[in-house]
Amino acid sequence: MKNKTILLLALATVGLLSAQVGVNTSDPQTTMDIMAKNATGKSNNVDGLLIPRVDRERAQSMTNIPVSTLIYVNNVSTGAQTGTALKIDAVGLYYFNGSVWTKVMNGDDINADQVNIYNSNGTLTGSRTVNIDDKWLTFEATTGNFQVRGDSDGLTRSYFQNANTGANSRADIAITSASGGLYVGADSGSGVFGVGPKGYFDNRTGGRLSLGNDGREDLTINNTIGNIGVGTTTPNSNAALEITSTNKGFLPPRLTTAQRDAMTNIPAGLMIYNVNTNCMDFWNSSAWVSTCAVTAPPTGTIISLNCAGATNSGTLTAGTGASGVSSVISYTGGNGASHGGQTIASTGVTGLTATLSAGSFANGNGTLTYTITGTPSAAGTASFALNIGGQACILTRTVDALVGSIGSLNCSGAANSGTLTAGTGASGVSSVISYTGGNGASHGGQTVASTGVTGLTATLSAGSLANGNGTLTYTITGTPSAAGTASFALNIGGQACILTRTVDALVGSIGSLNCSGAANSGTLTAGTGASGVSSVISYTGGNGASHGGQTVASTGVTGLTATLSAGSLANGNGTLTYTITGTPSAAGTASFALNIGGQACILTRTVDALVGSIGSLNCSGAANSGTLTAGTGASGVSSVISYTGGNGASHGGQTIASTGVTGLTATLSAGSFANGNGTLTYTITGTPSAAGTASFALNIGGQTCTLTRTVDALVGTIGSLNCAGATNSGTLTAGTGASGVSSVISYTGGNGASHGGQTVASTGVTGLTATLSAGSLANGNGTLTYTITGTPSAAGTASFALNIGGQTCTLTRTVSVFSLNCGAATHNGTLRNTYNIDVTTIIPYTGGNGSSYPSQSVSSTGVTGLTATLATGSLANGNGNLTYTITGLPSGTGQAHFSININGVQCNFTRTVYNPIALPACQADGYYPDPNNPRGFYACVFYPNFNSWVQFKYVCAEPDAYYDAPTKKCIKQ
Repeated sequence: MKNKTILLLALATVGLLSAQVGVNTSDPQTTMDIMAKNATGKSNNVDGLLIPRVDRERAQSMTNIPVSTLIYVNNVSTGAQTGTALKIDAVGLYYFNGSVWTKVMNGDDINADQVNIYNSNGTLTGSRTVNIDDKWLTFEATTGNFQVRGDSDGLTRSYFQNANTGANSRADIAITSASGGLYVGADSGSGVFGVGPKGYFDNRTGGRLSLGNDGREDLTINNTIGNIGVGTTTPNSNAALEITSTNKGFLPPRLTTAQRDAMTNIPAGLMIYNVNTNCMDFWNSSAWVSTCAVTAPPTGTIISLNCAGATNSGTLTAGTGASGVSSVISYTGGNGASHGGQTIASTGVTGLTATLSAGSFANGNGTLTYTITGTPSAAGTASFALNIGGQACILTRTVDALVGSIGSLNCSGAANSGTLTAGTGASGVSSVISYTGGNGASHGGQTVASTGVTGLTATLSAGSLANGNGTLTYTITGTPSAAGTASFALNIGGQACILTRTVDALVGSIGSLNCSGAANSGTLTAGTGASGVSSVISYTGGNGASHGGQTVASTGVTGLTATLSAGSLANGNGTLTYTITGTPSAAGTASFALNIGGQACILTRTVDALVGSIGSLNCSGAANSGTLTAGTGASGVSSVISYTGGNGASHGGQTIASTGVTGLTATLSAGSFANGNGTLTYTITGTPSAAGTASFALNIGGQTCTLTRTVDALVGTIGSLNCAGATNSGTLTAGTGASGVSSVISYTGGNGASHGGQTVASTGVTGLTATLSAGSLANGNGTLTYTITGTPSAAGTASFALNIGGQTCTLTRTVSVFSLNCGAATHNGTLRNTYNIDVTTIIPYTGGNGSSYPSQSVSSTGVTGLTATLATGSLANGNGNLTYTITGLPSGTGQAHFSININGVQCNFTRTVYNPIALPACQADGYYPDPNNPRGFYACVFYPNFNSWVQFKYVCAEPDAYYDAPTKKCIKQ
């Protein structure tokens, strides 16, 4: 026994392997190339290919069978002739065609049991051609028939074709005997039968051709001159057709006069039997002539026919039946003979007929009157091809388009929708006008501007009128200029009327009236005449129209009147100013029931009791105490204001909100003025919103002044700043621009005030800047984020002297140097002098700054043919690793050297290339792992006919798969 090794490298997927195999050859020419061990000579060793042998049941049980699979069925007593085994009916070779196992035929099978025209009926699946060349295709029978039967239309056809052209292009069906023959066929060339395509039914032996029944020769075609005999086999040589009978006659076509006259393009000599006159008639090229006449009338002729000078009467309109329409055509050279008249159908515009009654031409010049009837199919030109008295010309008549018309238009009965209001754009406004007597034709619509009240337009879209009564809808748009009547002068379909629409005056209206939010001015005091007192009431939904104003007397506290002057409402929101006059009868509440624009509300005004008054109020000389600071609640802050001319009466005090710097309130408690001079103390509370000047508009005792207080800015402060506990992100590398580098510094005791940020340059390692953006401190503990930018000048420590919120500390950041350590590389996998897969080298580095790096491929030196590939990625912040994947077919064994360079830093590493491990000799059939490659495996197959082992070498197709020996499968990791 010999081992024969065939090395094969192929990509394979789990369960599907492909390879190029040579048996007894080291240079296979196909996917499987088998050379005979003894191709010549007299050796008794068996050479050949032994196909898998199975019984029918085994073949029937197979699933997922690839098309073209080949088997030898050695037993058909098992299984059943169903499913994929439907055609397995005998021992033999079979291939799978995608549906069933199909027998591989040999000569004996074809003659014996193959389905064919000798033993089975069938259906052609496509056109078939039998090339008989110069041979005969003969069907012989003693009692059988040769038939061509059945077509989809129920007819029987036999199809004979000669693909030649020219003189040899005939296709014949020959029915012959020893003495003569009948030929039926077709001729498309220029042979003995003439030129051009034709069919023929021919006796080419020299005898006559006859058609008949039951032995009779009823119709004969003479073989010499081609004349025809009916009832005779020897038609007279001077007759193209001879009809012979002793008991039958010749029956020509039987027509009425109207049917005869309806014929067109009549050839001279045409004969018919006129059933109206019971006479034979013939056409003499210009008129029908009755054979009953003793003498044929002369044929009328003219010399010229003048269609161009026709005198036309009547009008033709598309879709309307012609009435009273005719054309008079002049002619010259009449011979005074009669003519049969004519009827000509129109072309171009169809549907019309020009009719000339039978009559006689004048001797010399004259006219012919054609009456035109019918309904023209469209607008355009109708043409009539006249041919009379041996002359022809084209008569043309114009067909007008049908113009829409009506009998009456009823504006007074218009159905109006929508409302028109002066100054308001029309929307959804239309008028439907009825009419009578419509003719169904189209109209172009119209647009009519209003008169009287202008600014409006009535628009009718183009359309079609009804046949009879109908309506027209005019859409009215625009903005009427005033109230009154808008008139539209309509004119359509030949009728006119005036459409009128009423335009209403615009009435002022509002959507809501807000008395509760009234802006009041002036003060009402019991027993004192109101002066400068008003209330401004807001409203919504005004329509822009005018109102007549109103005067409303007070209730509750009487004696007052609220007056609104006439005016116009706004379009949308607005205000109404009511002026209040009169003398209130007492202290209390005066109520006014307002009603305007369709809305009502109650306006109330307070009437004060008589209060104290002063002569002057001195804000500028205020005695201030306490300090105000932005964002800090006021405490112990007041202002003492002096006054003169007090009347000793009481006052109700007041509370005044600050303006400018808001958030503060100046409060004066209720009390009494002194008789003469005195002071008022305002207590200031609240928290000022910002630094600046807070103003208080004081109004007391009939005097006003503005008190101002300065608000100091709040300075942001913190209790401590913790640089030592900074939270650092990003990495700084010497000579590399900082990116994504920051430090978060915690603090305590923030006062919530703002700070202006800061920018601090590094010392020690220079070139860096720590930047804090302006912001606000927290109330209590918080953090500050410094962003570090720039390029460090060297490795070492960069220091930043921070100073914020009254606290300082020094922030330090380490600047490292990027380095590669090829000496500490981790090598995975073994390189062998064969194809290499899953071999990597991992290079550690320090000082990464998080920046990205591109992919790179480094070719080996020393042992060449290998490539170390690094995929695109990013460096870690600090330490990390770079993984190079090594692929390729080395040029030999020994040392392969790789020189890599990342971000300008270079190092070299070396990998040893070993000889591949020899595959063990095959001992048993099966799959075994490849010792040179965890993704590889090989198969051992013993071929008894060759007394040899064959090894097939494979690699798992998936890059992350490995060969699993126990399961004999490629498994993804």
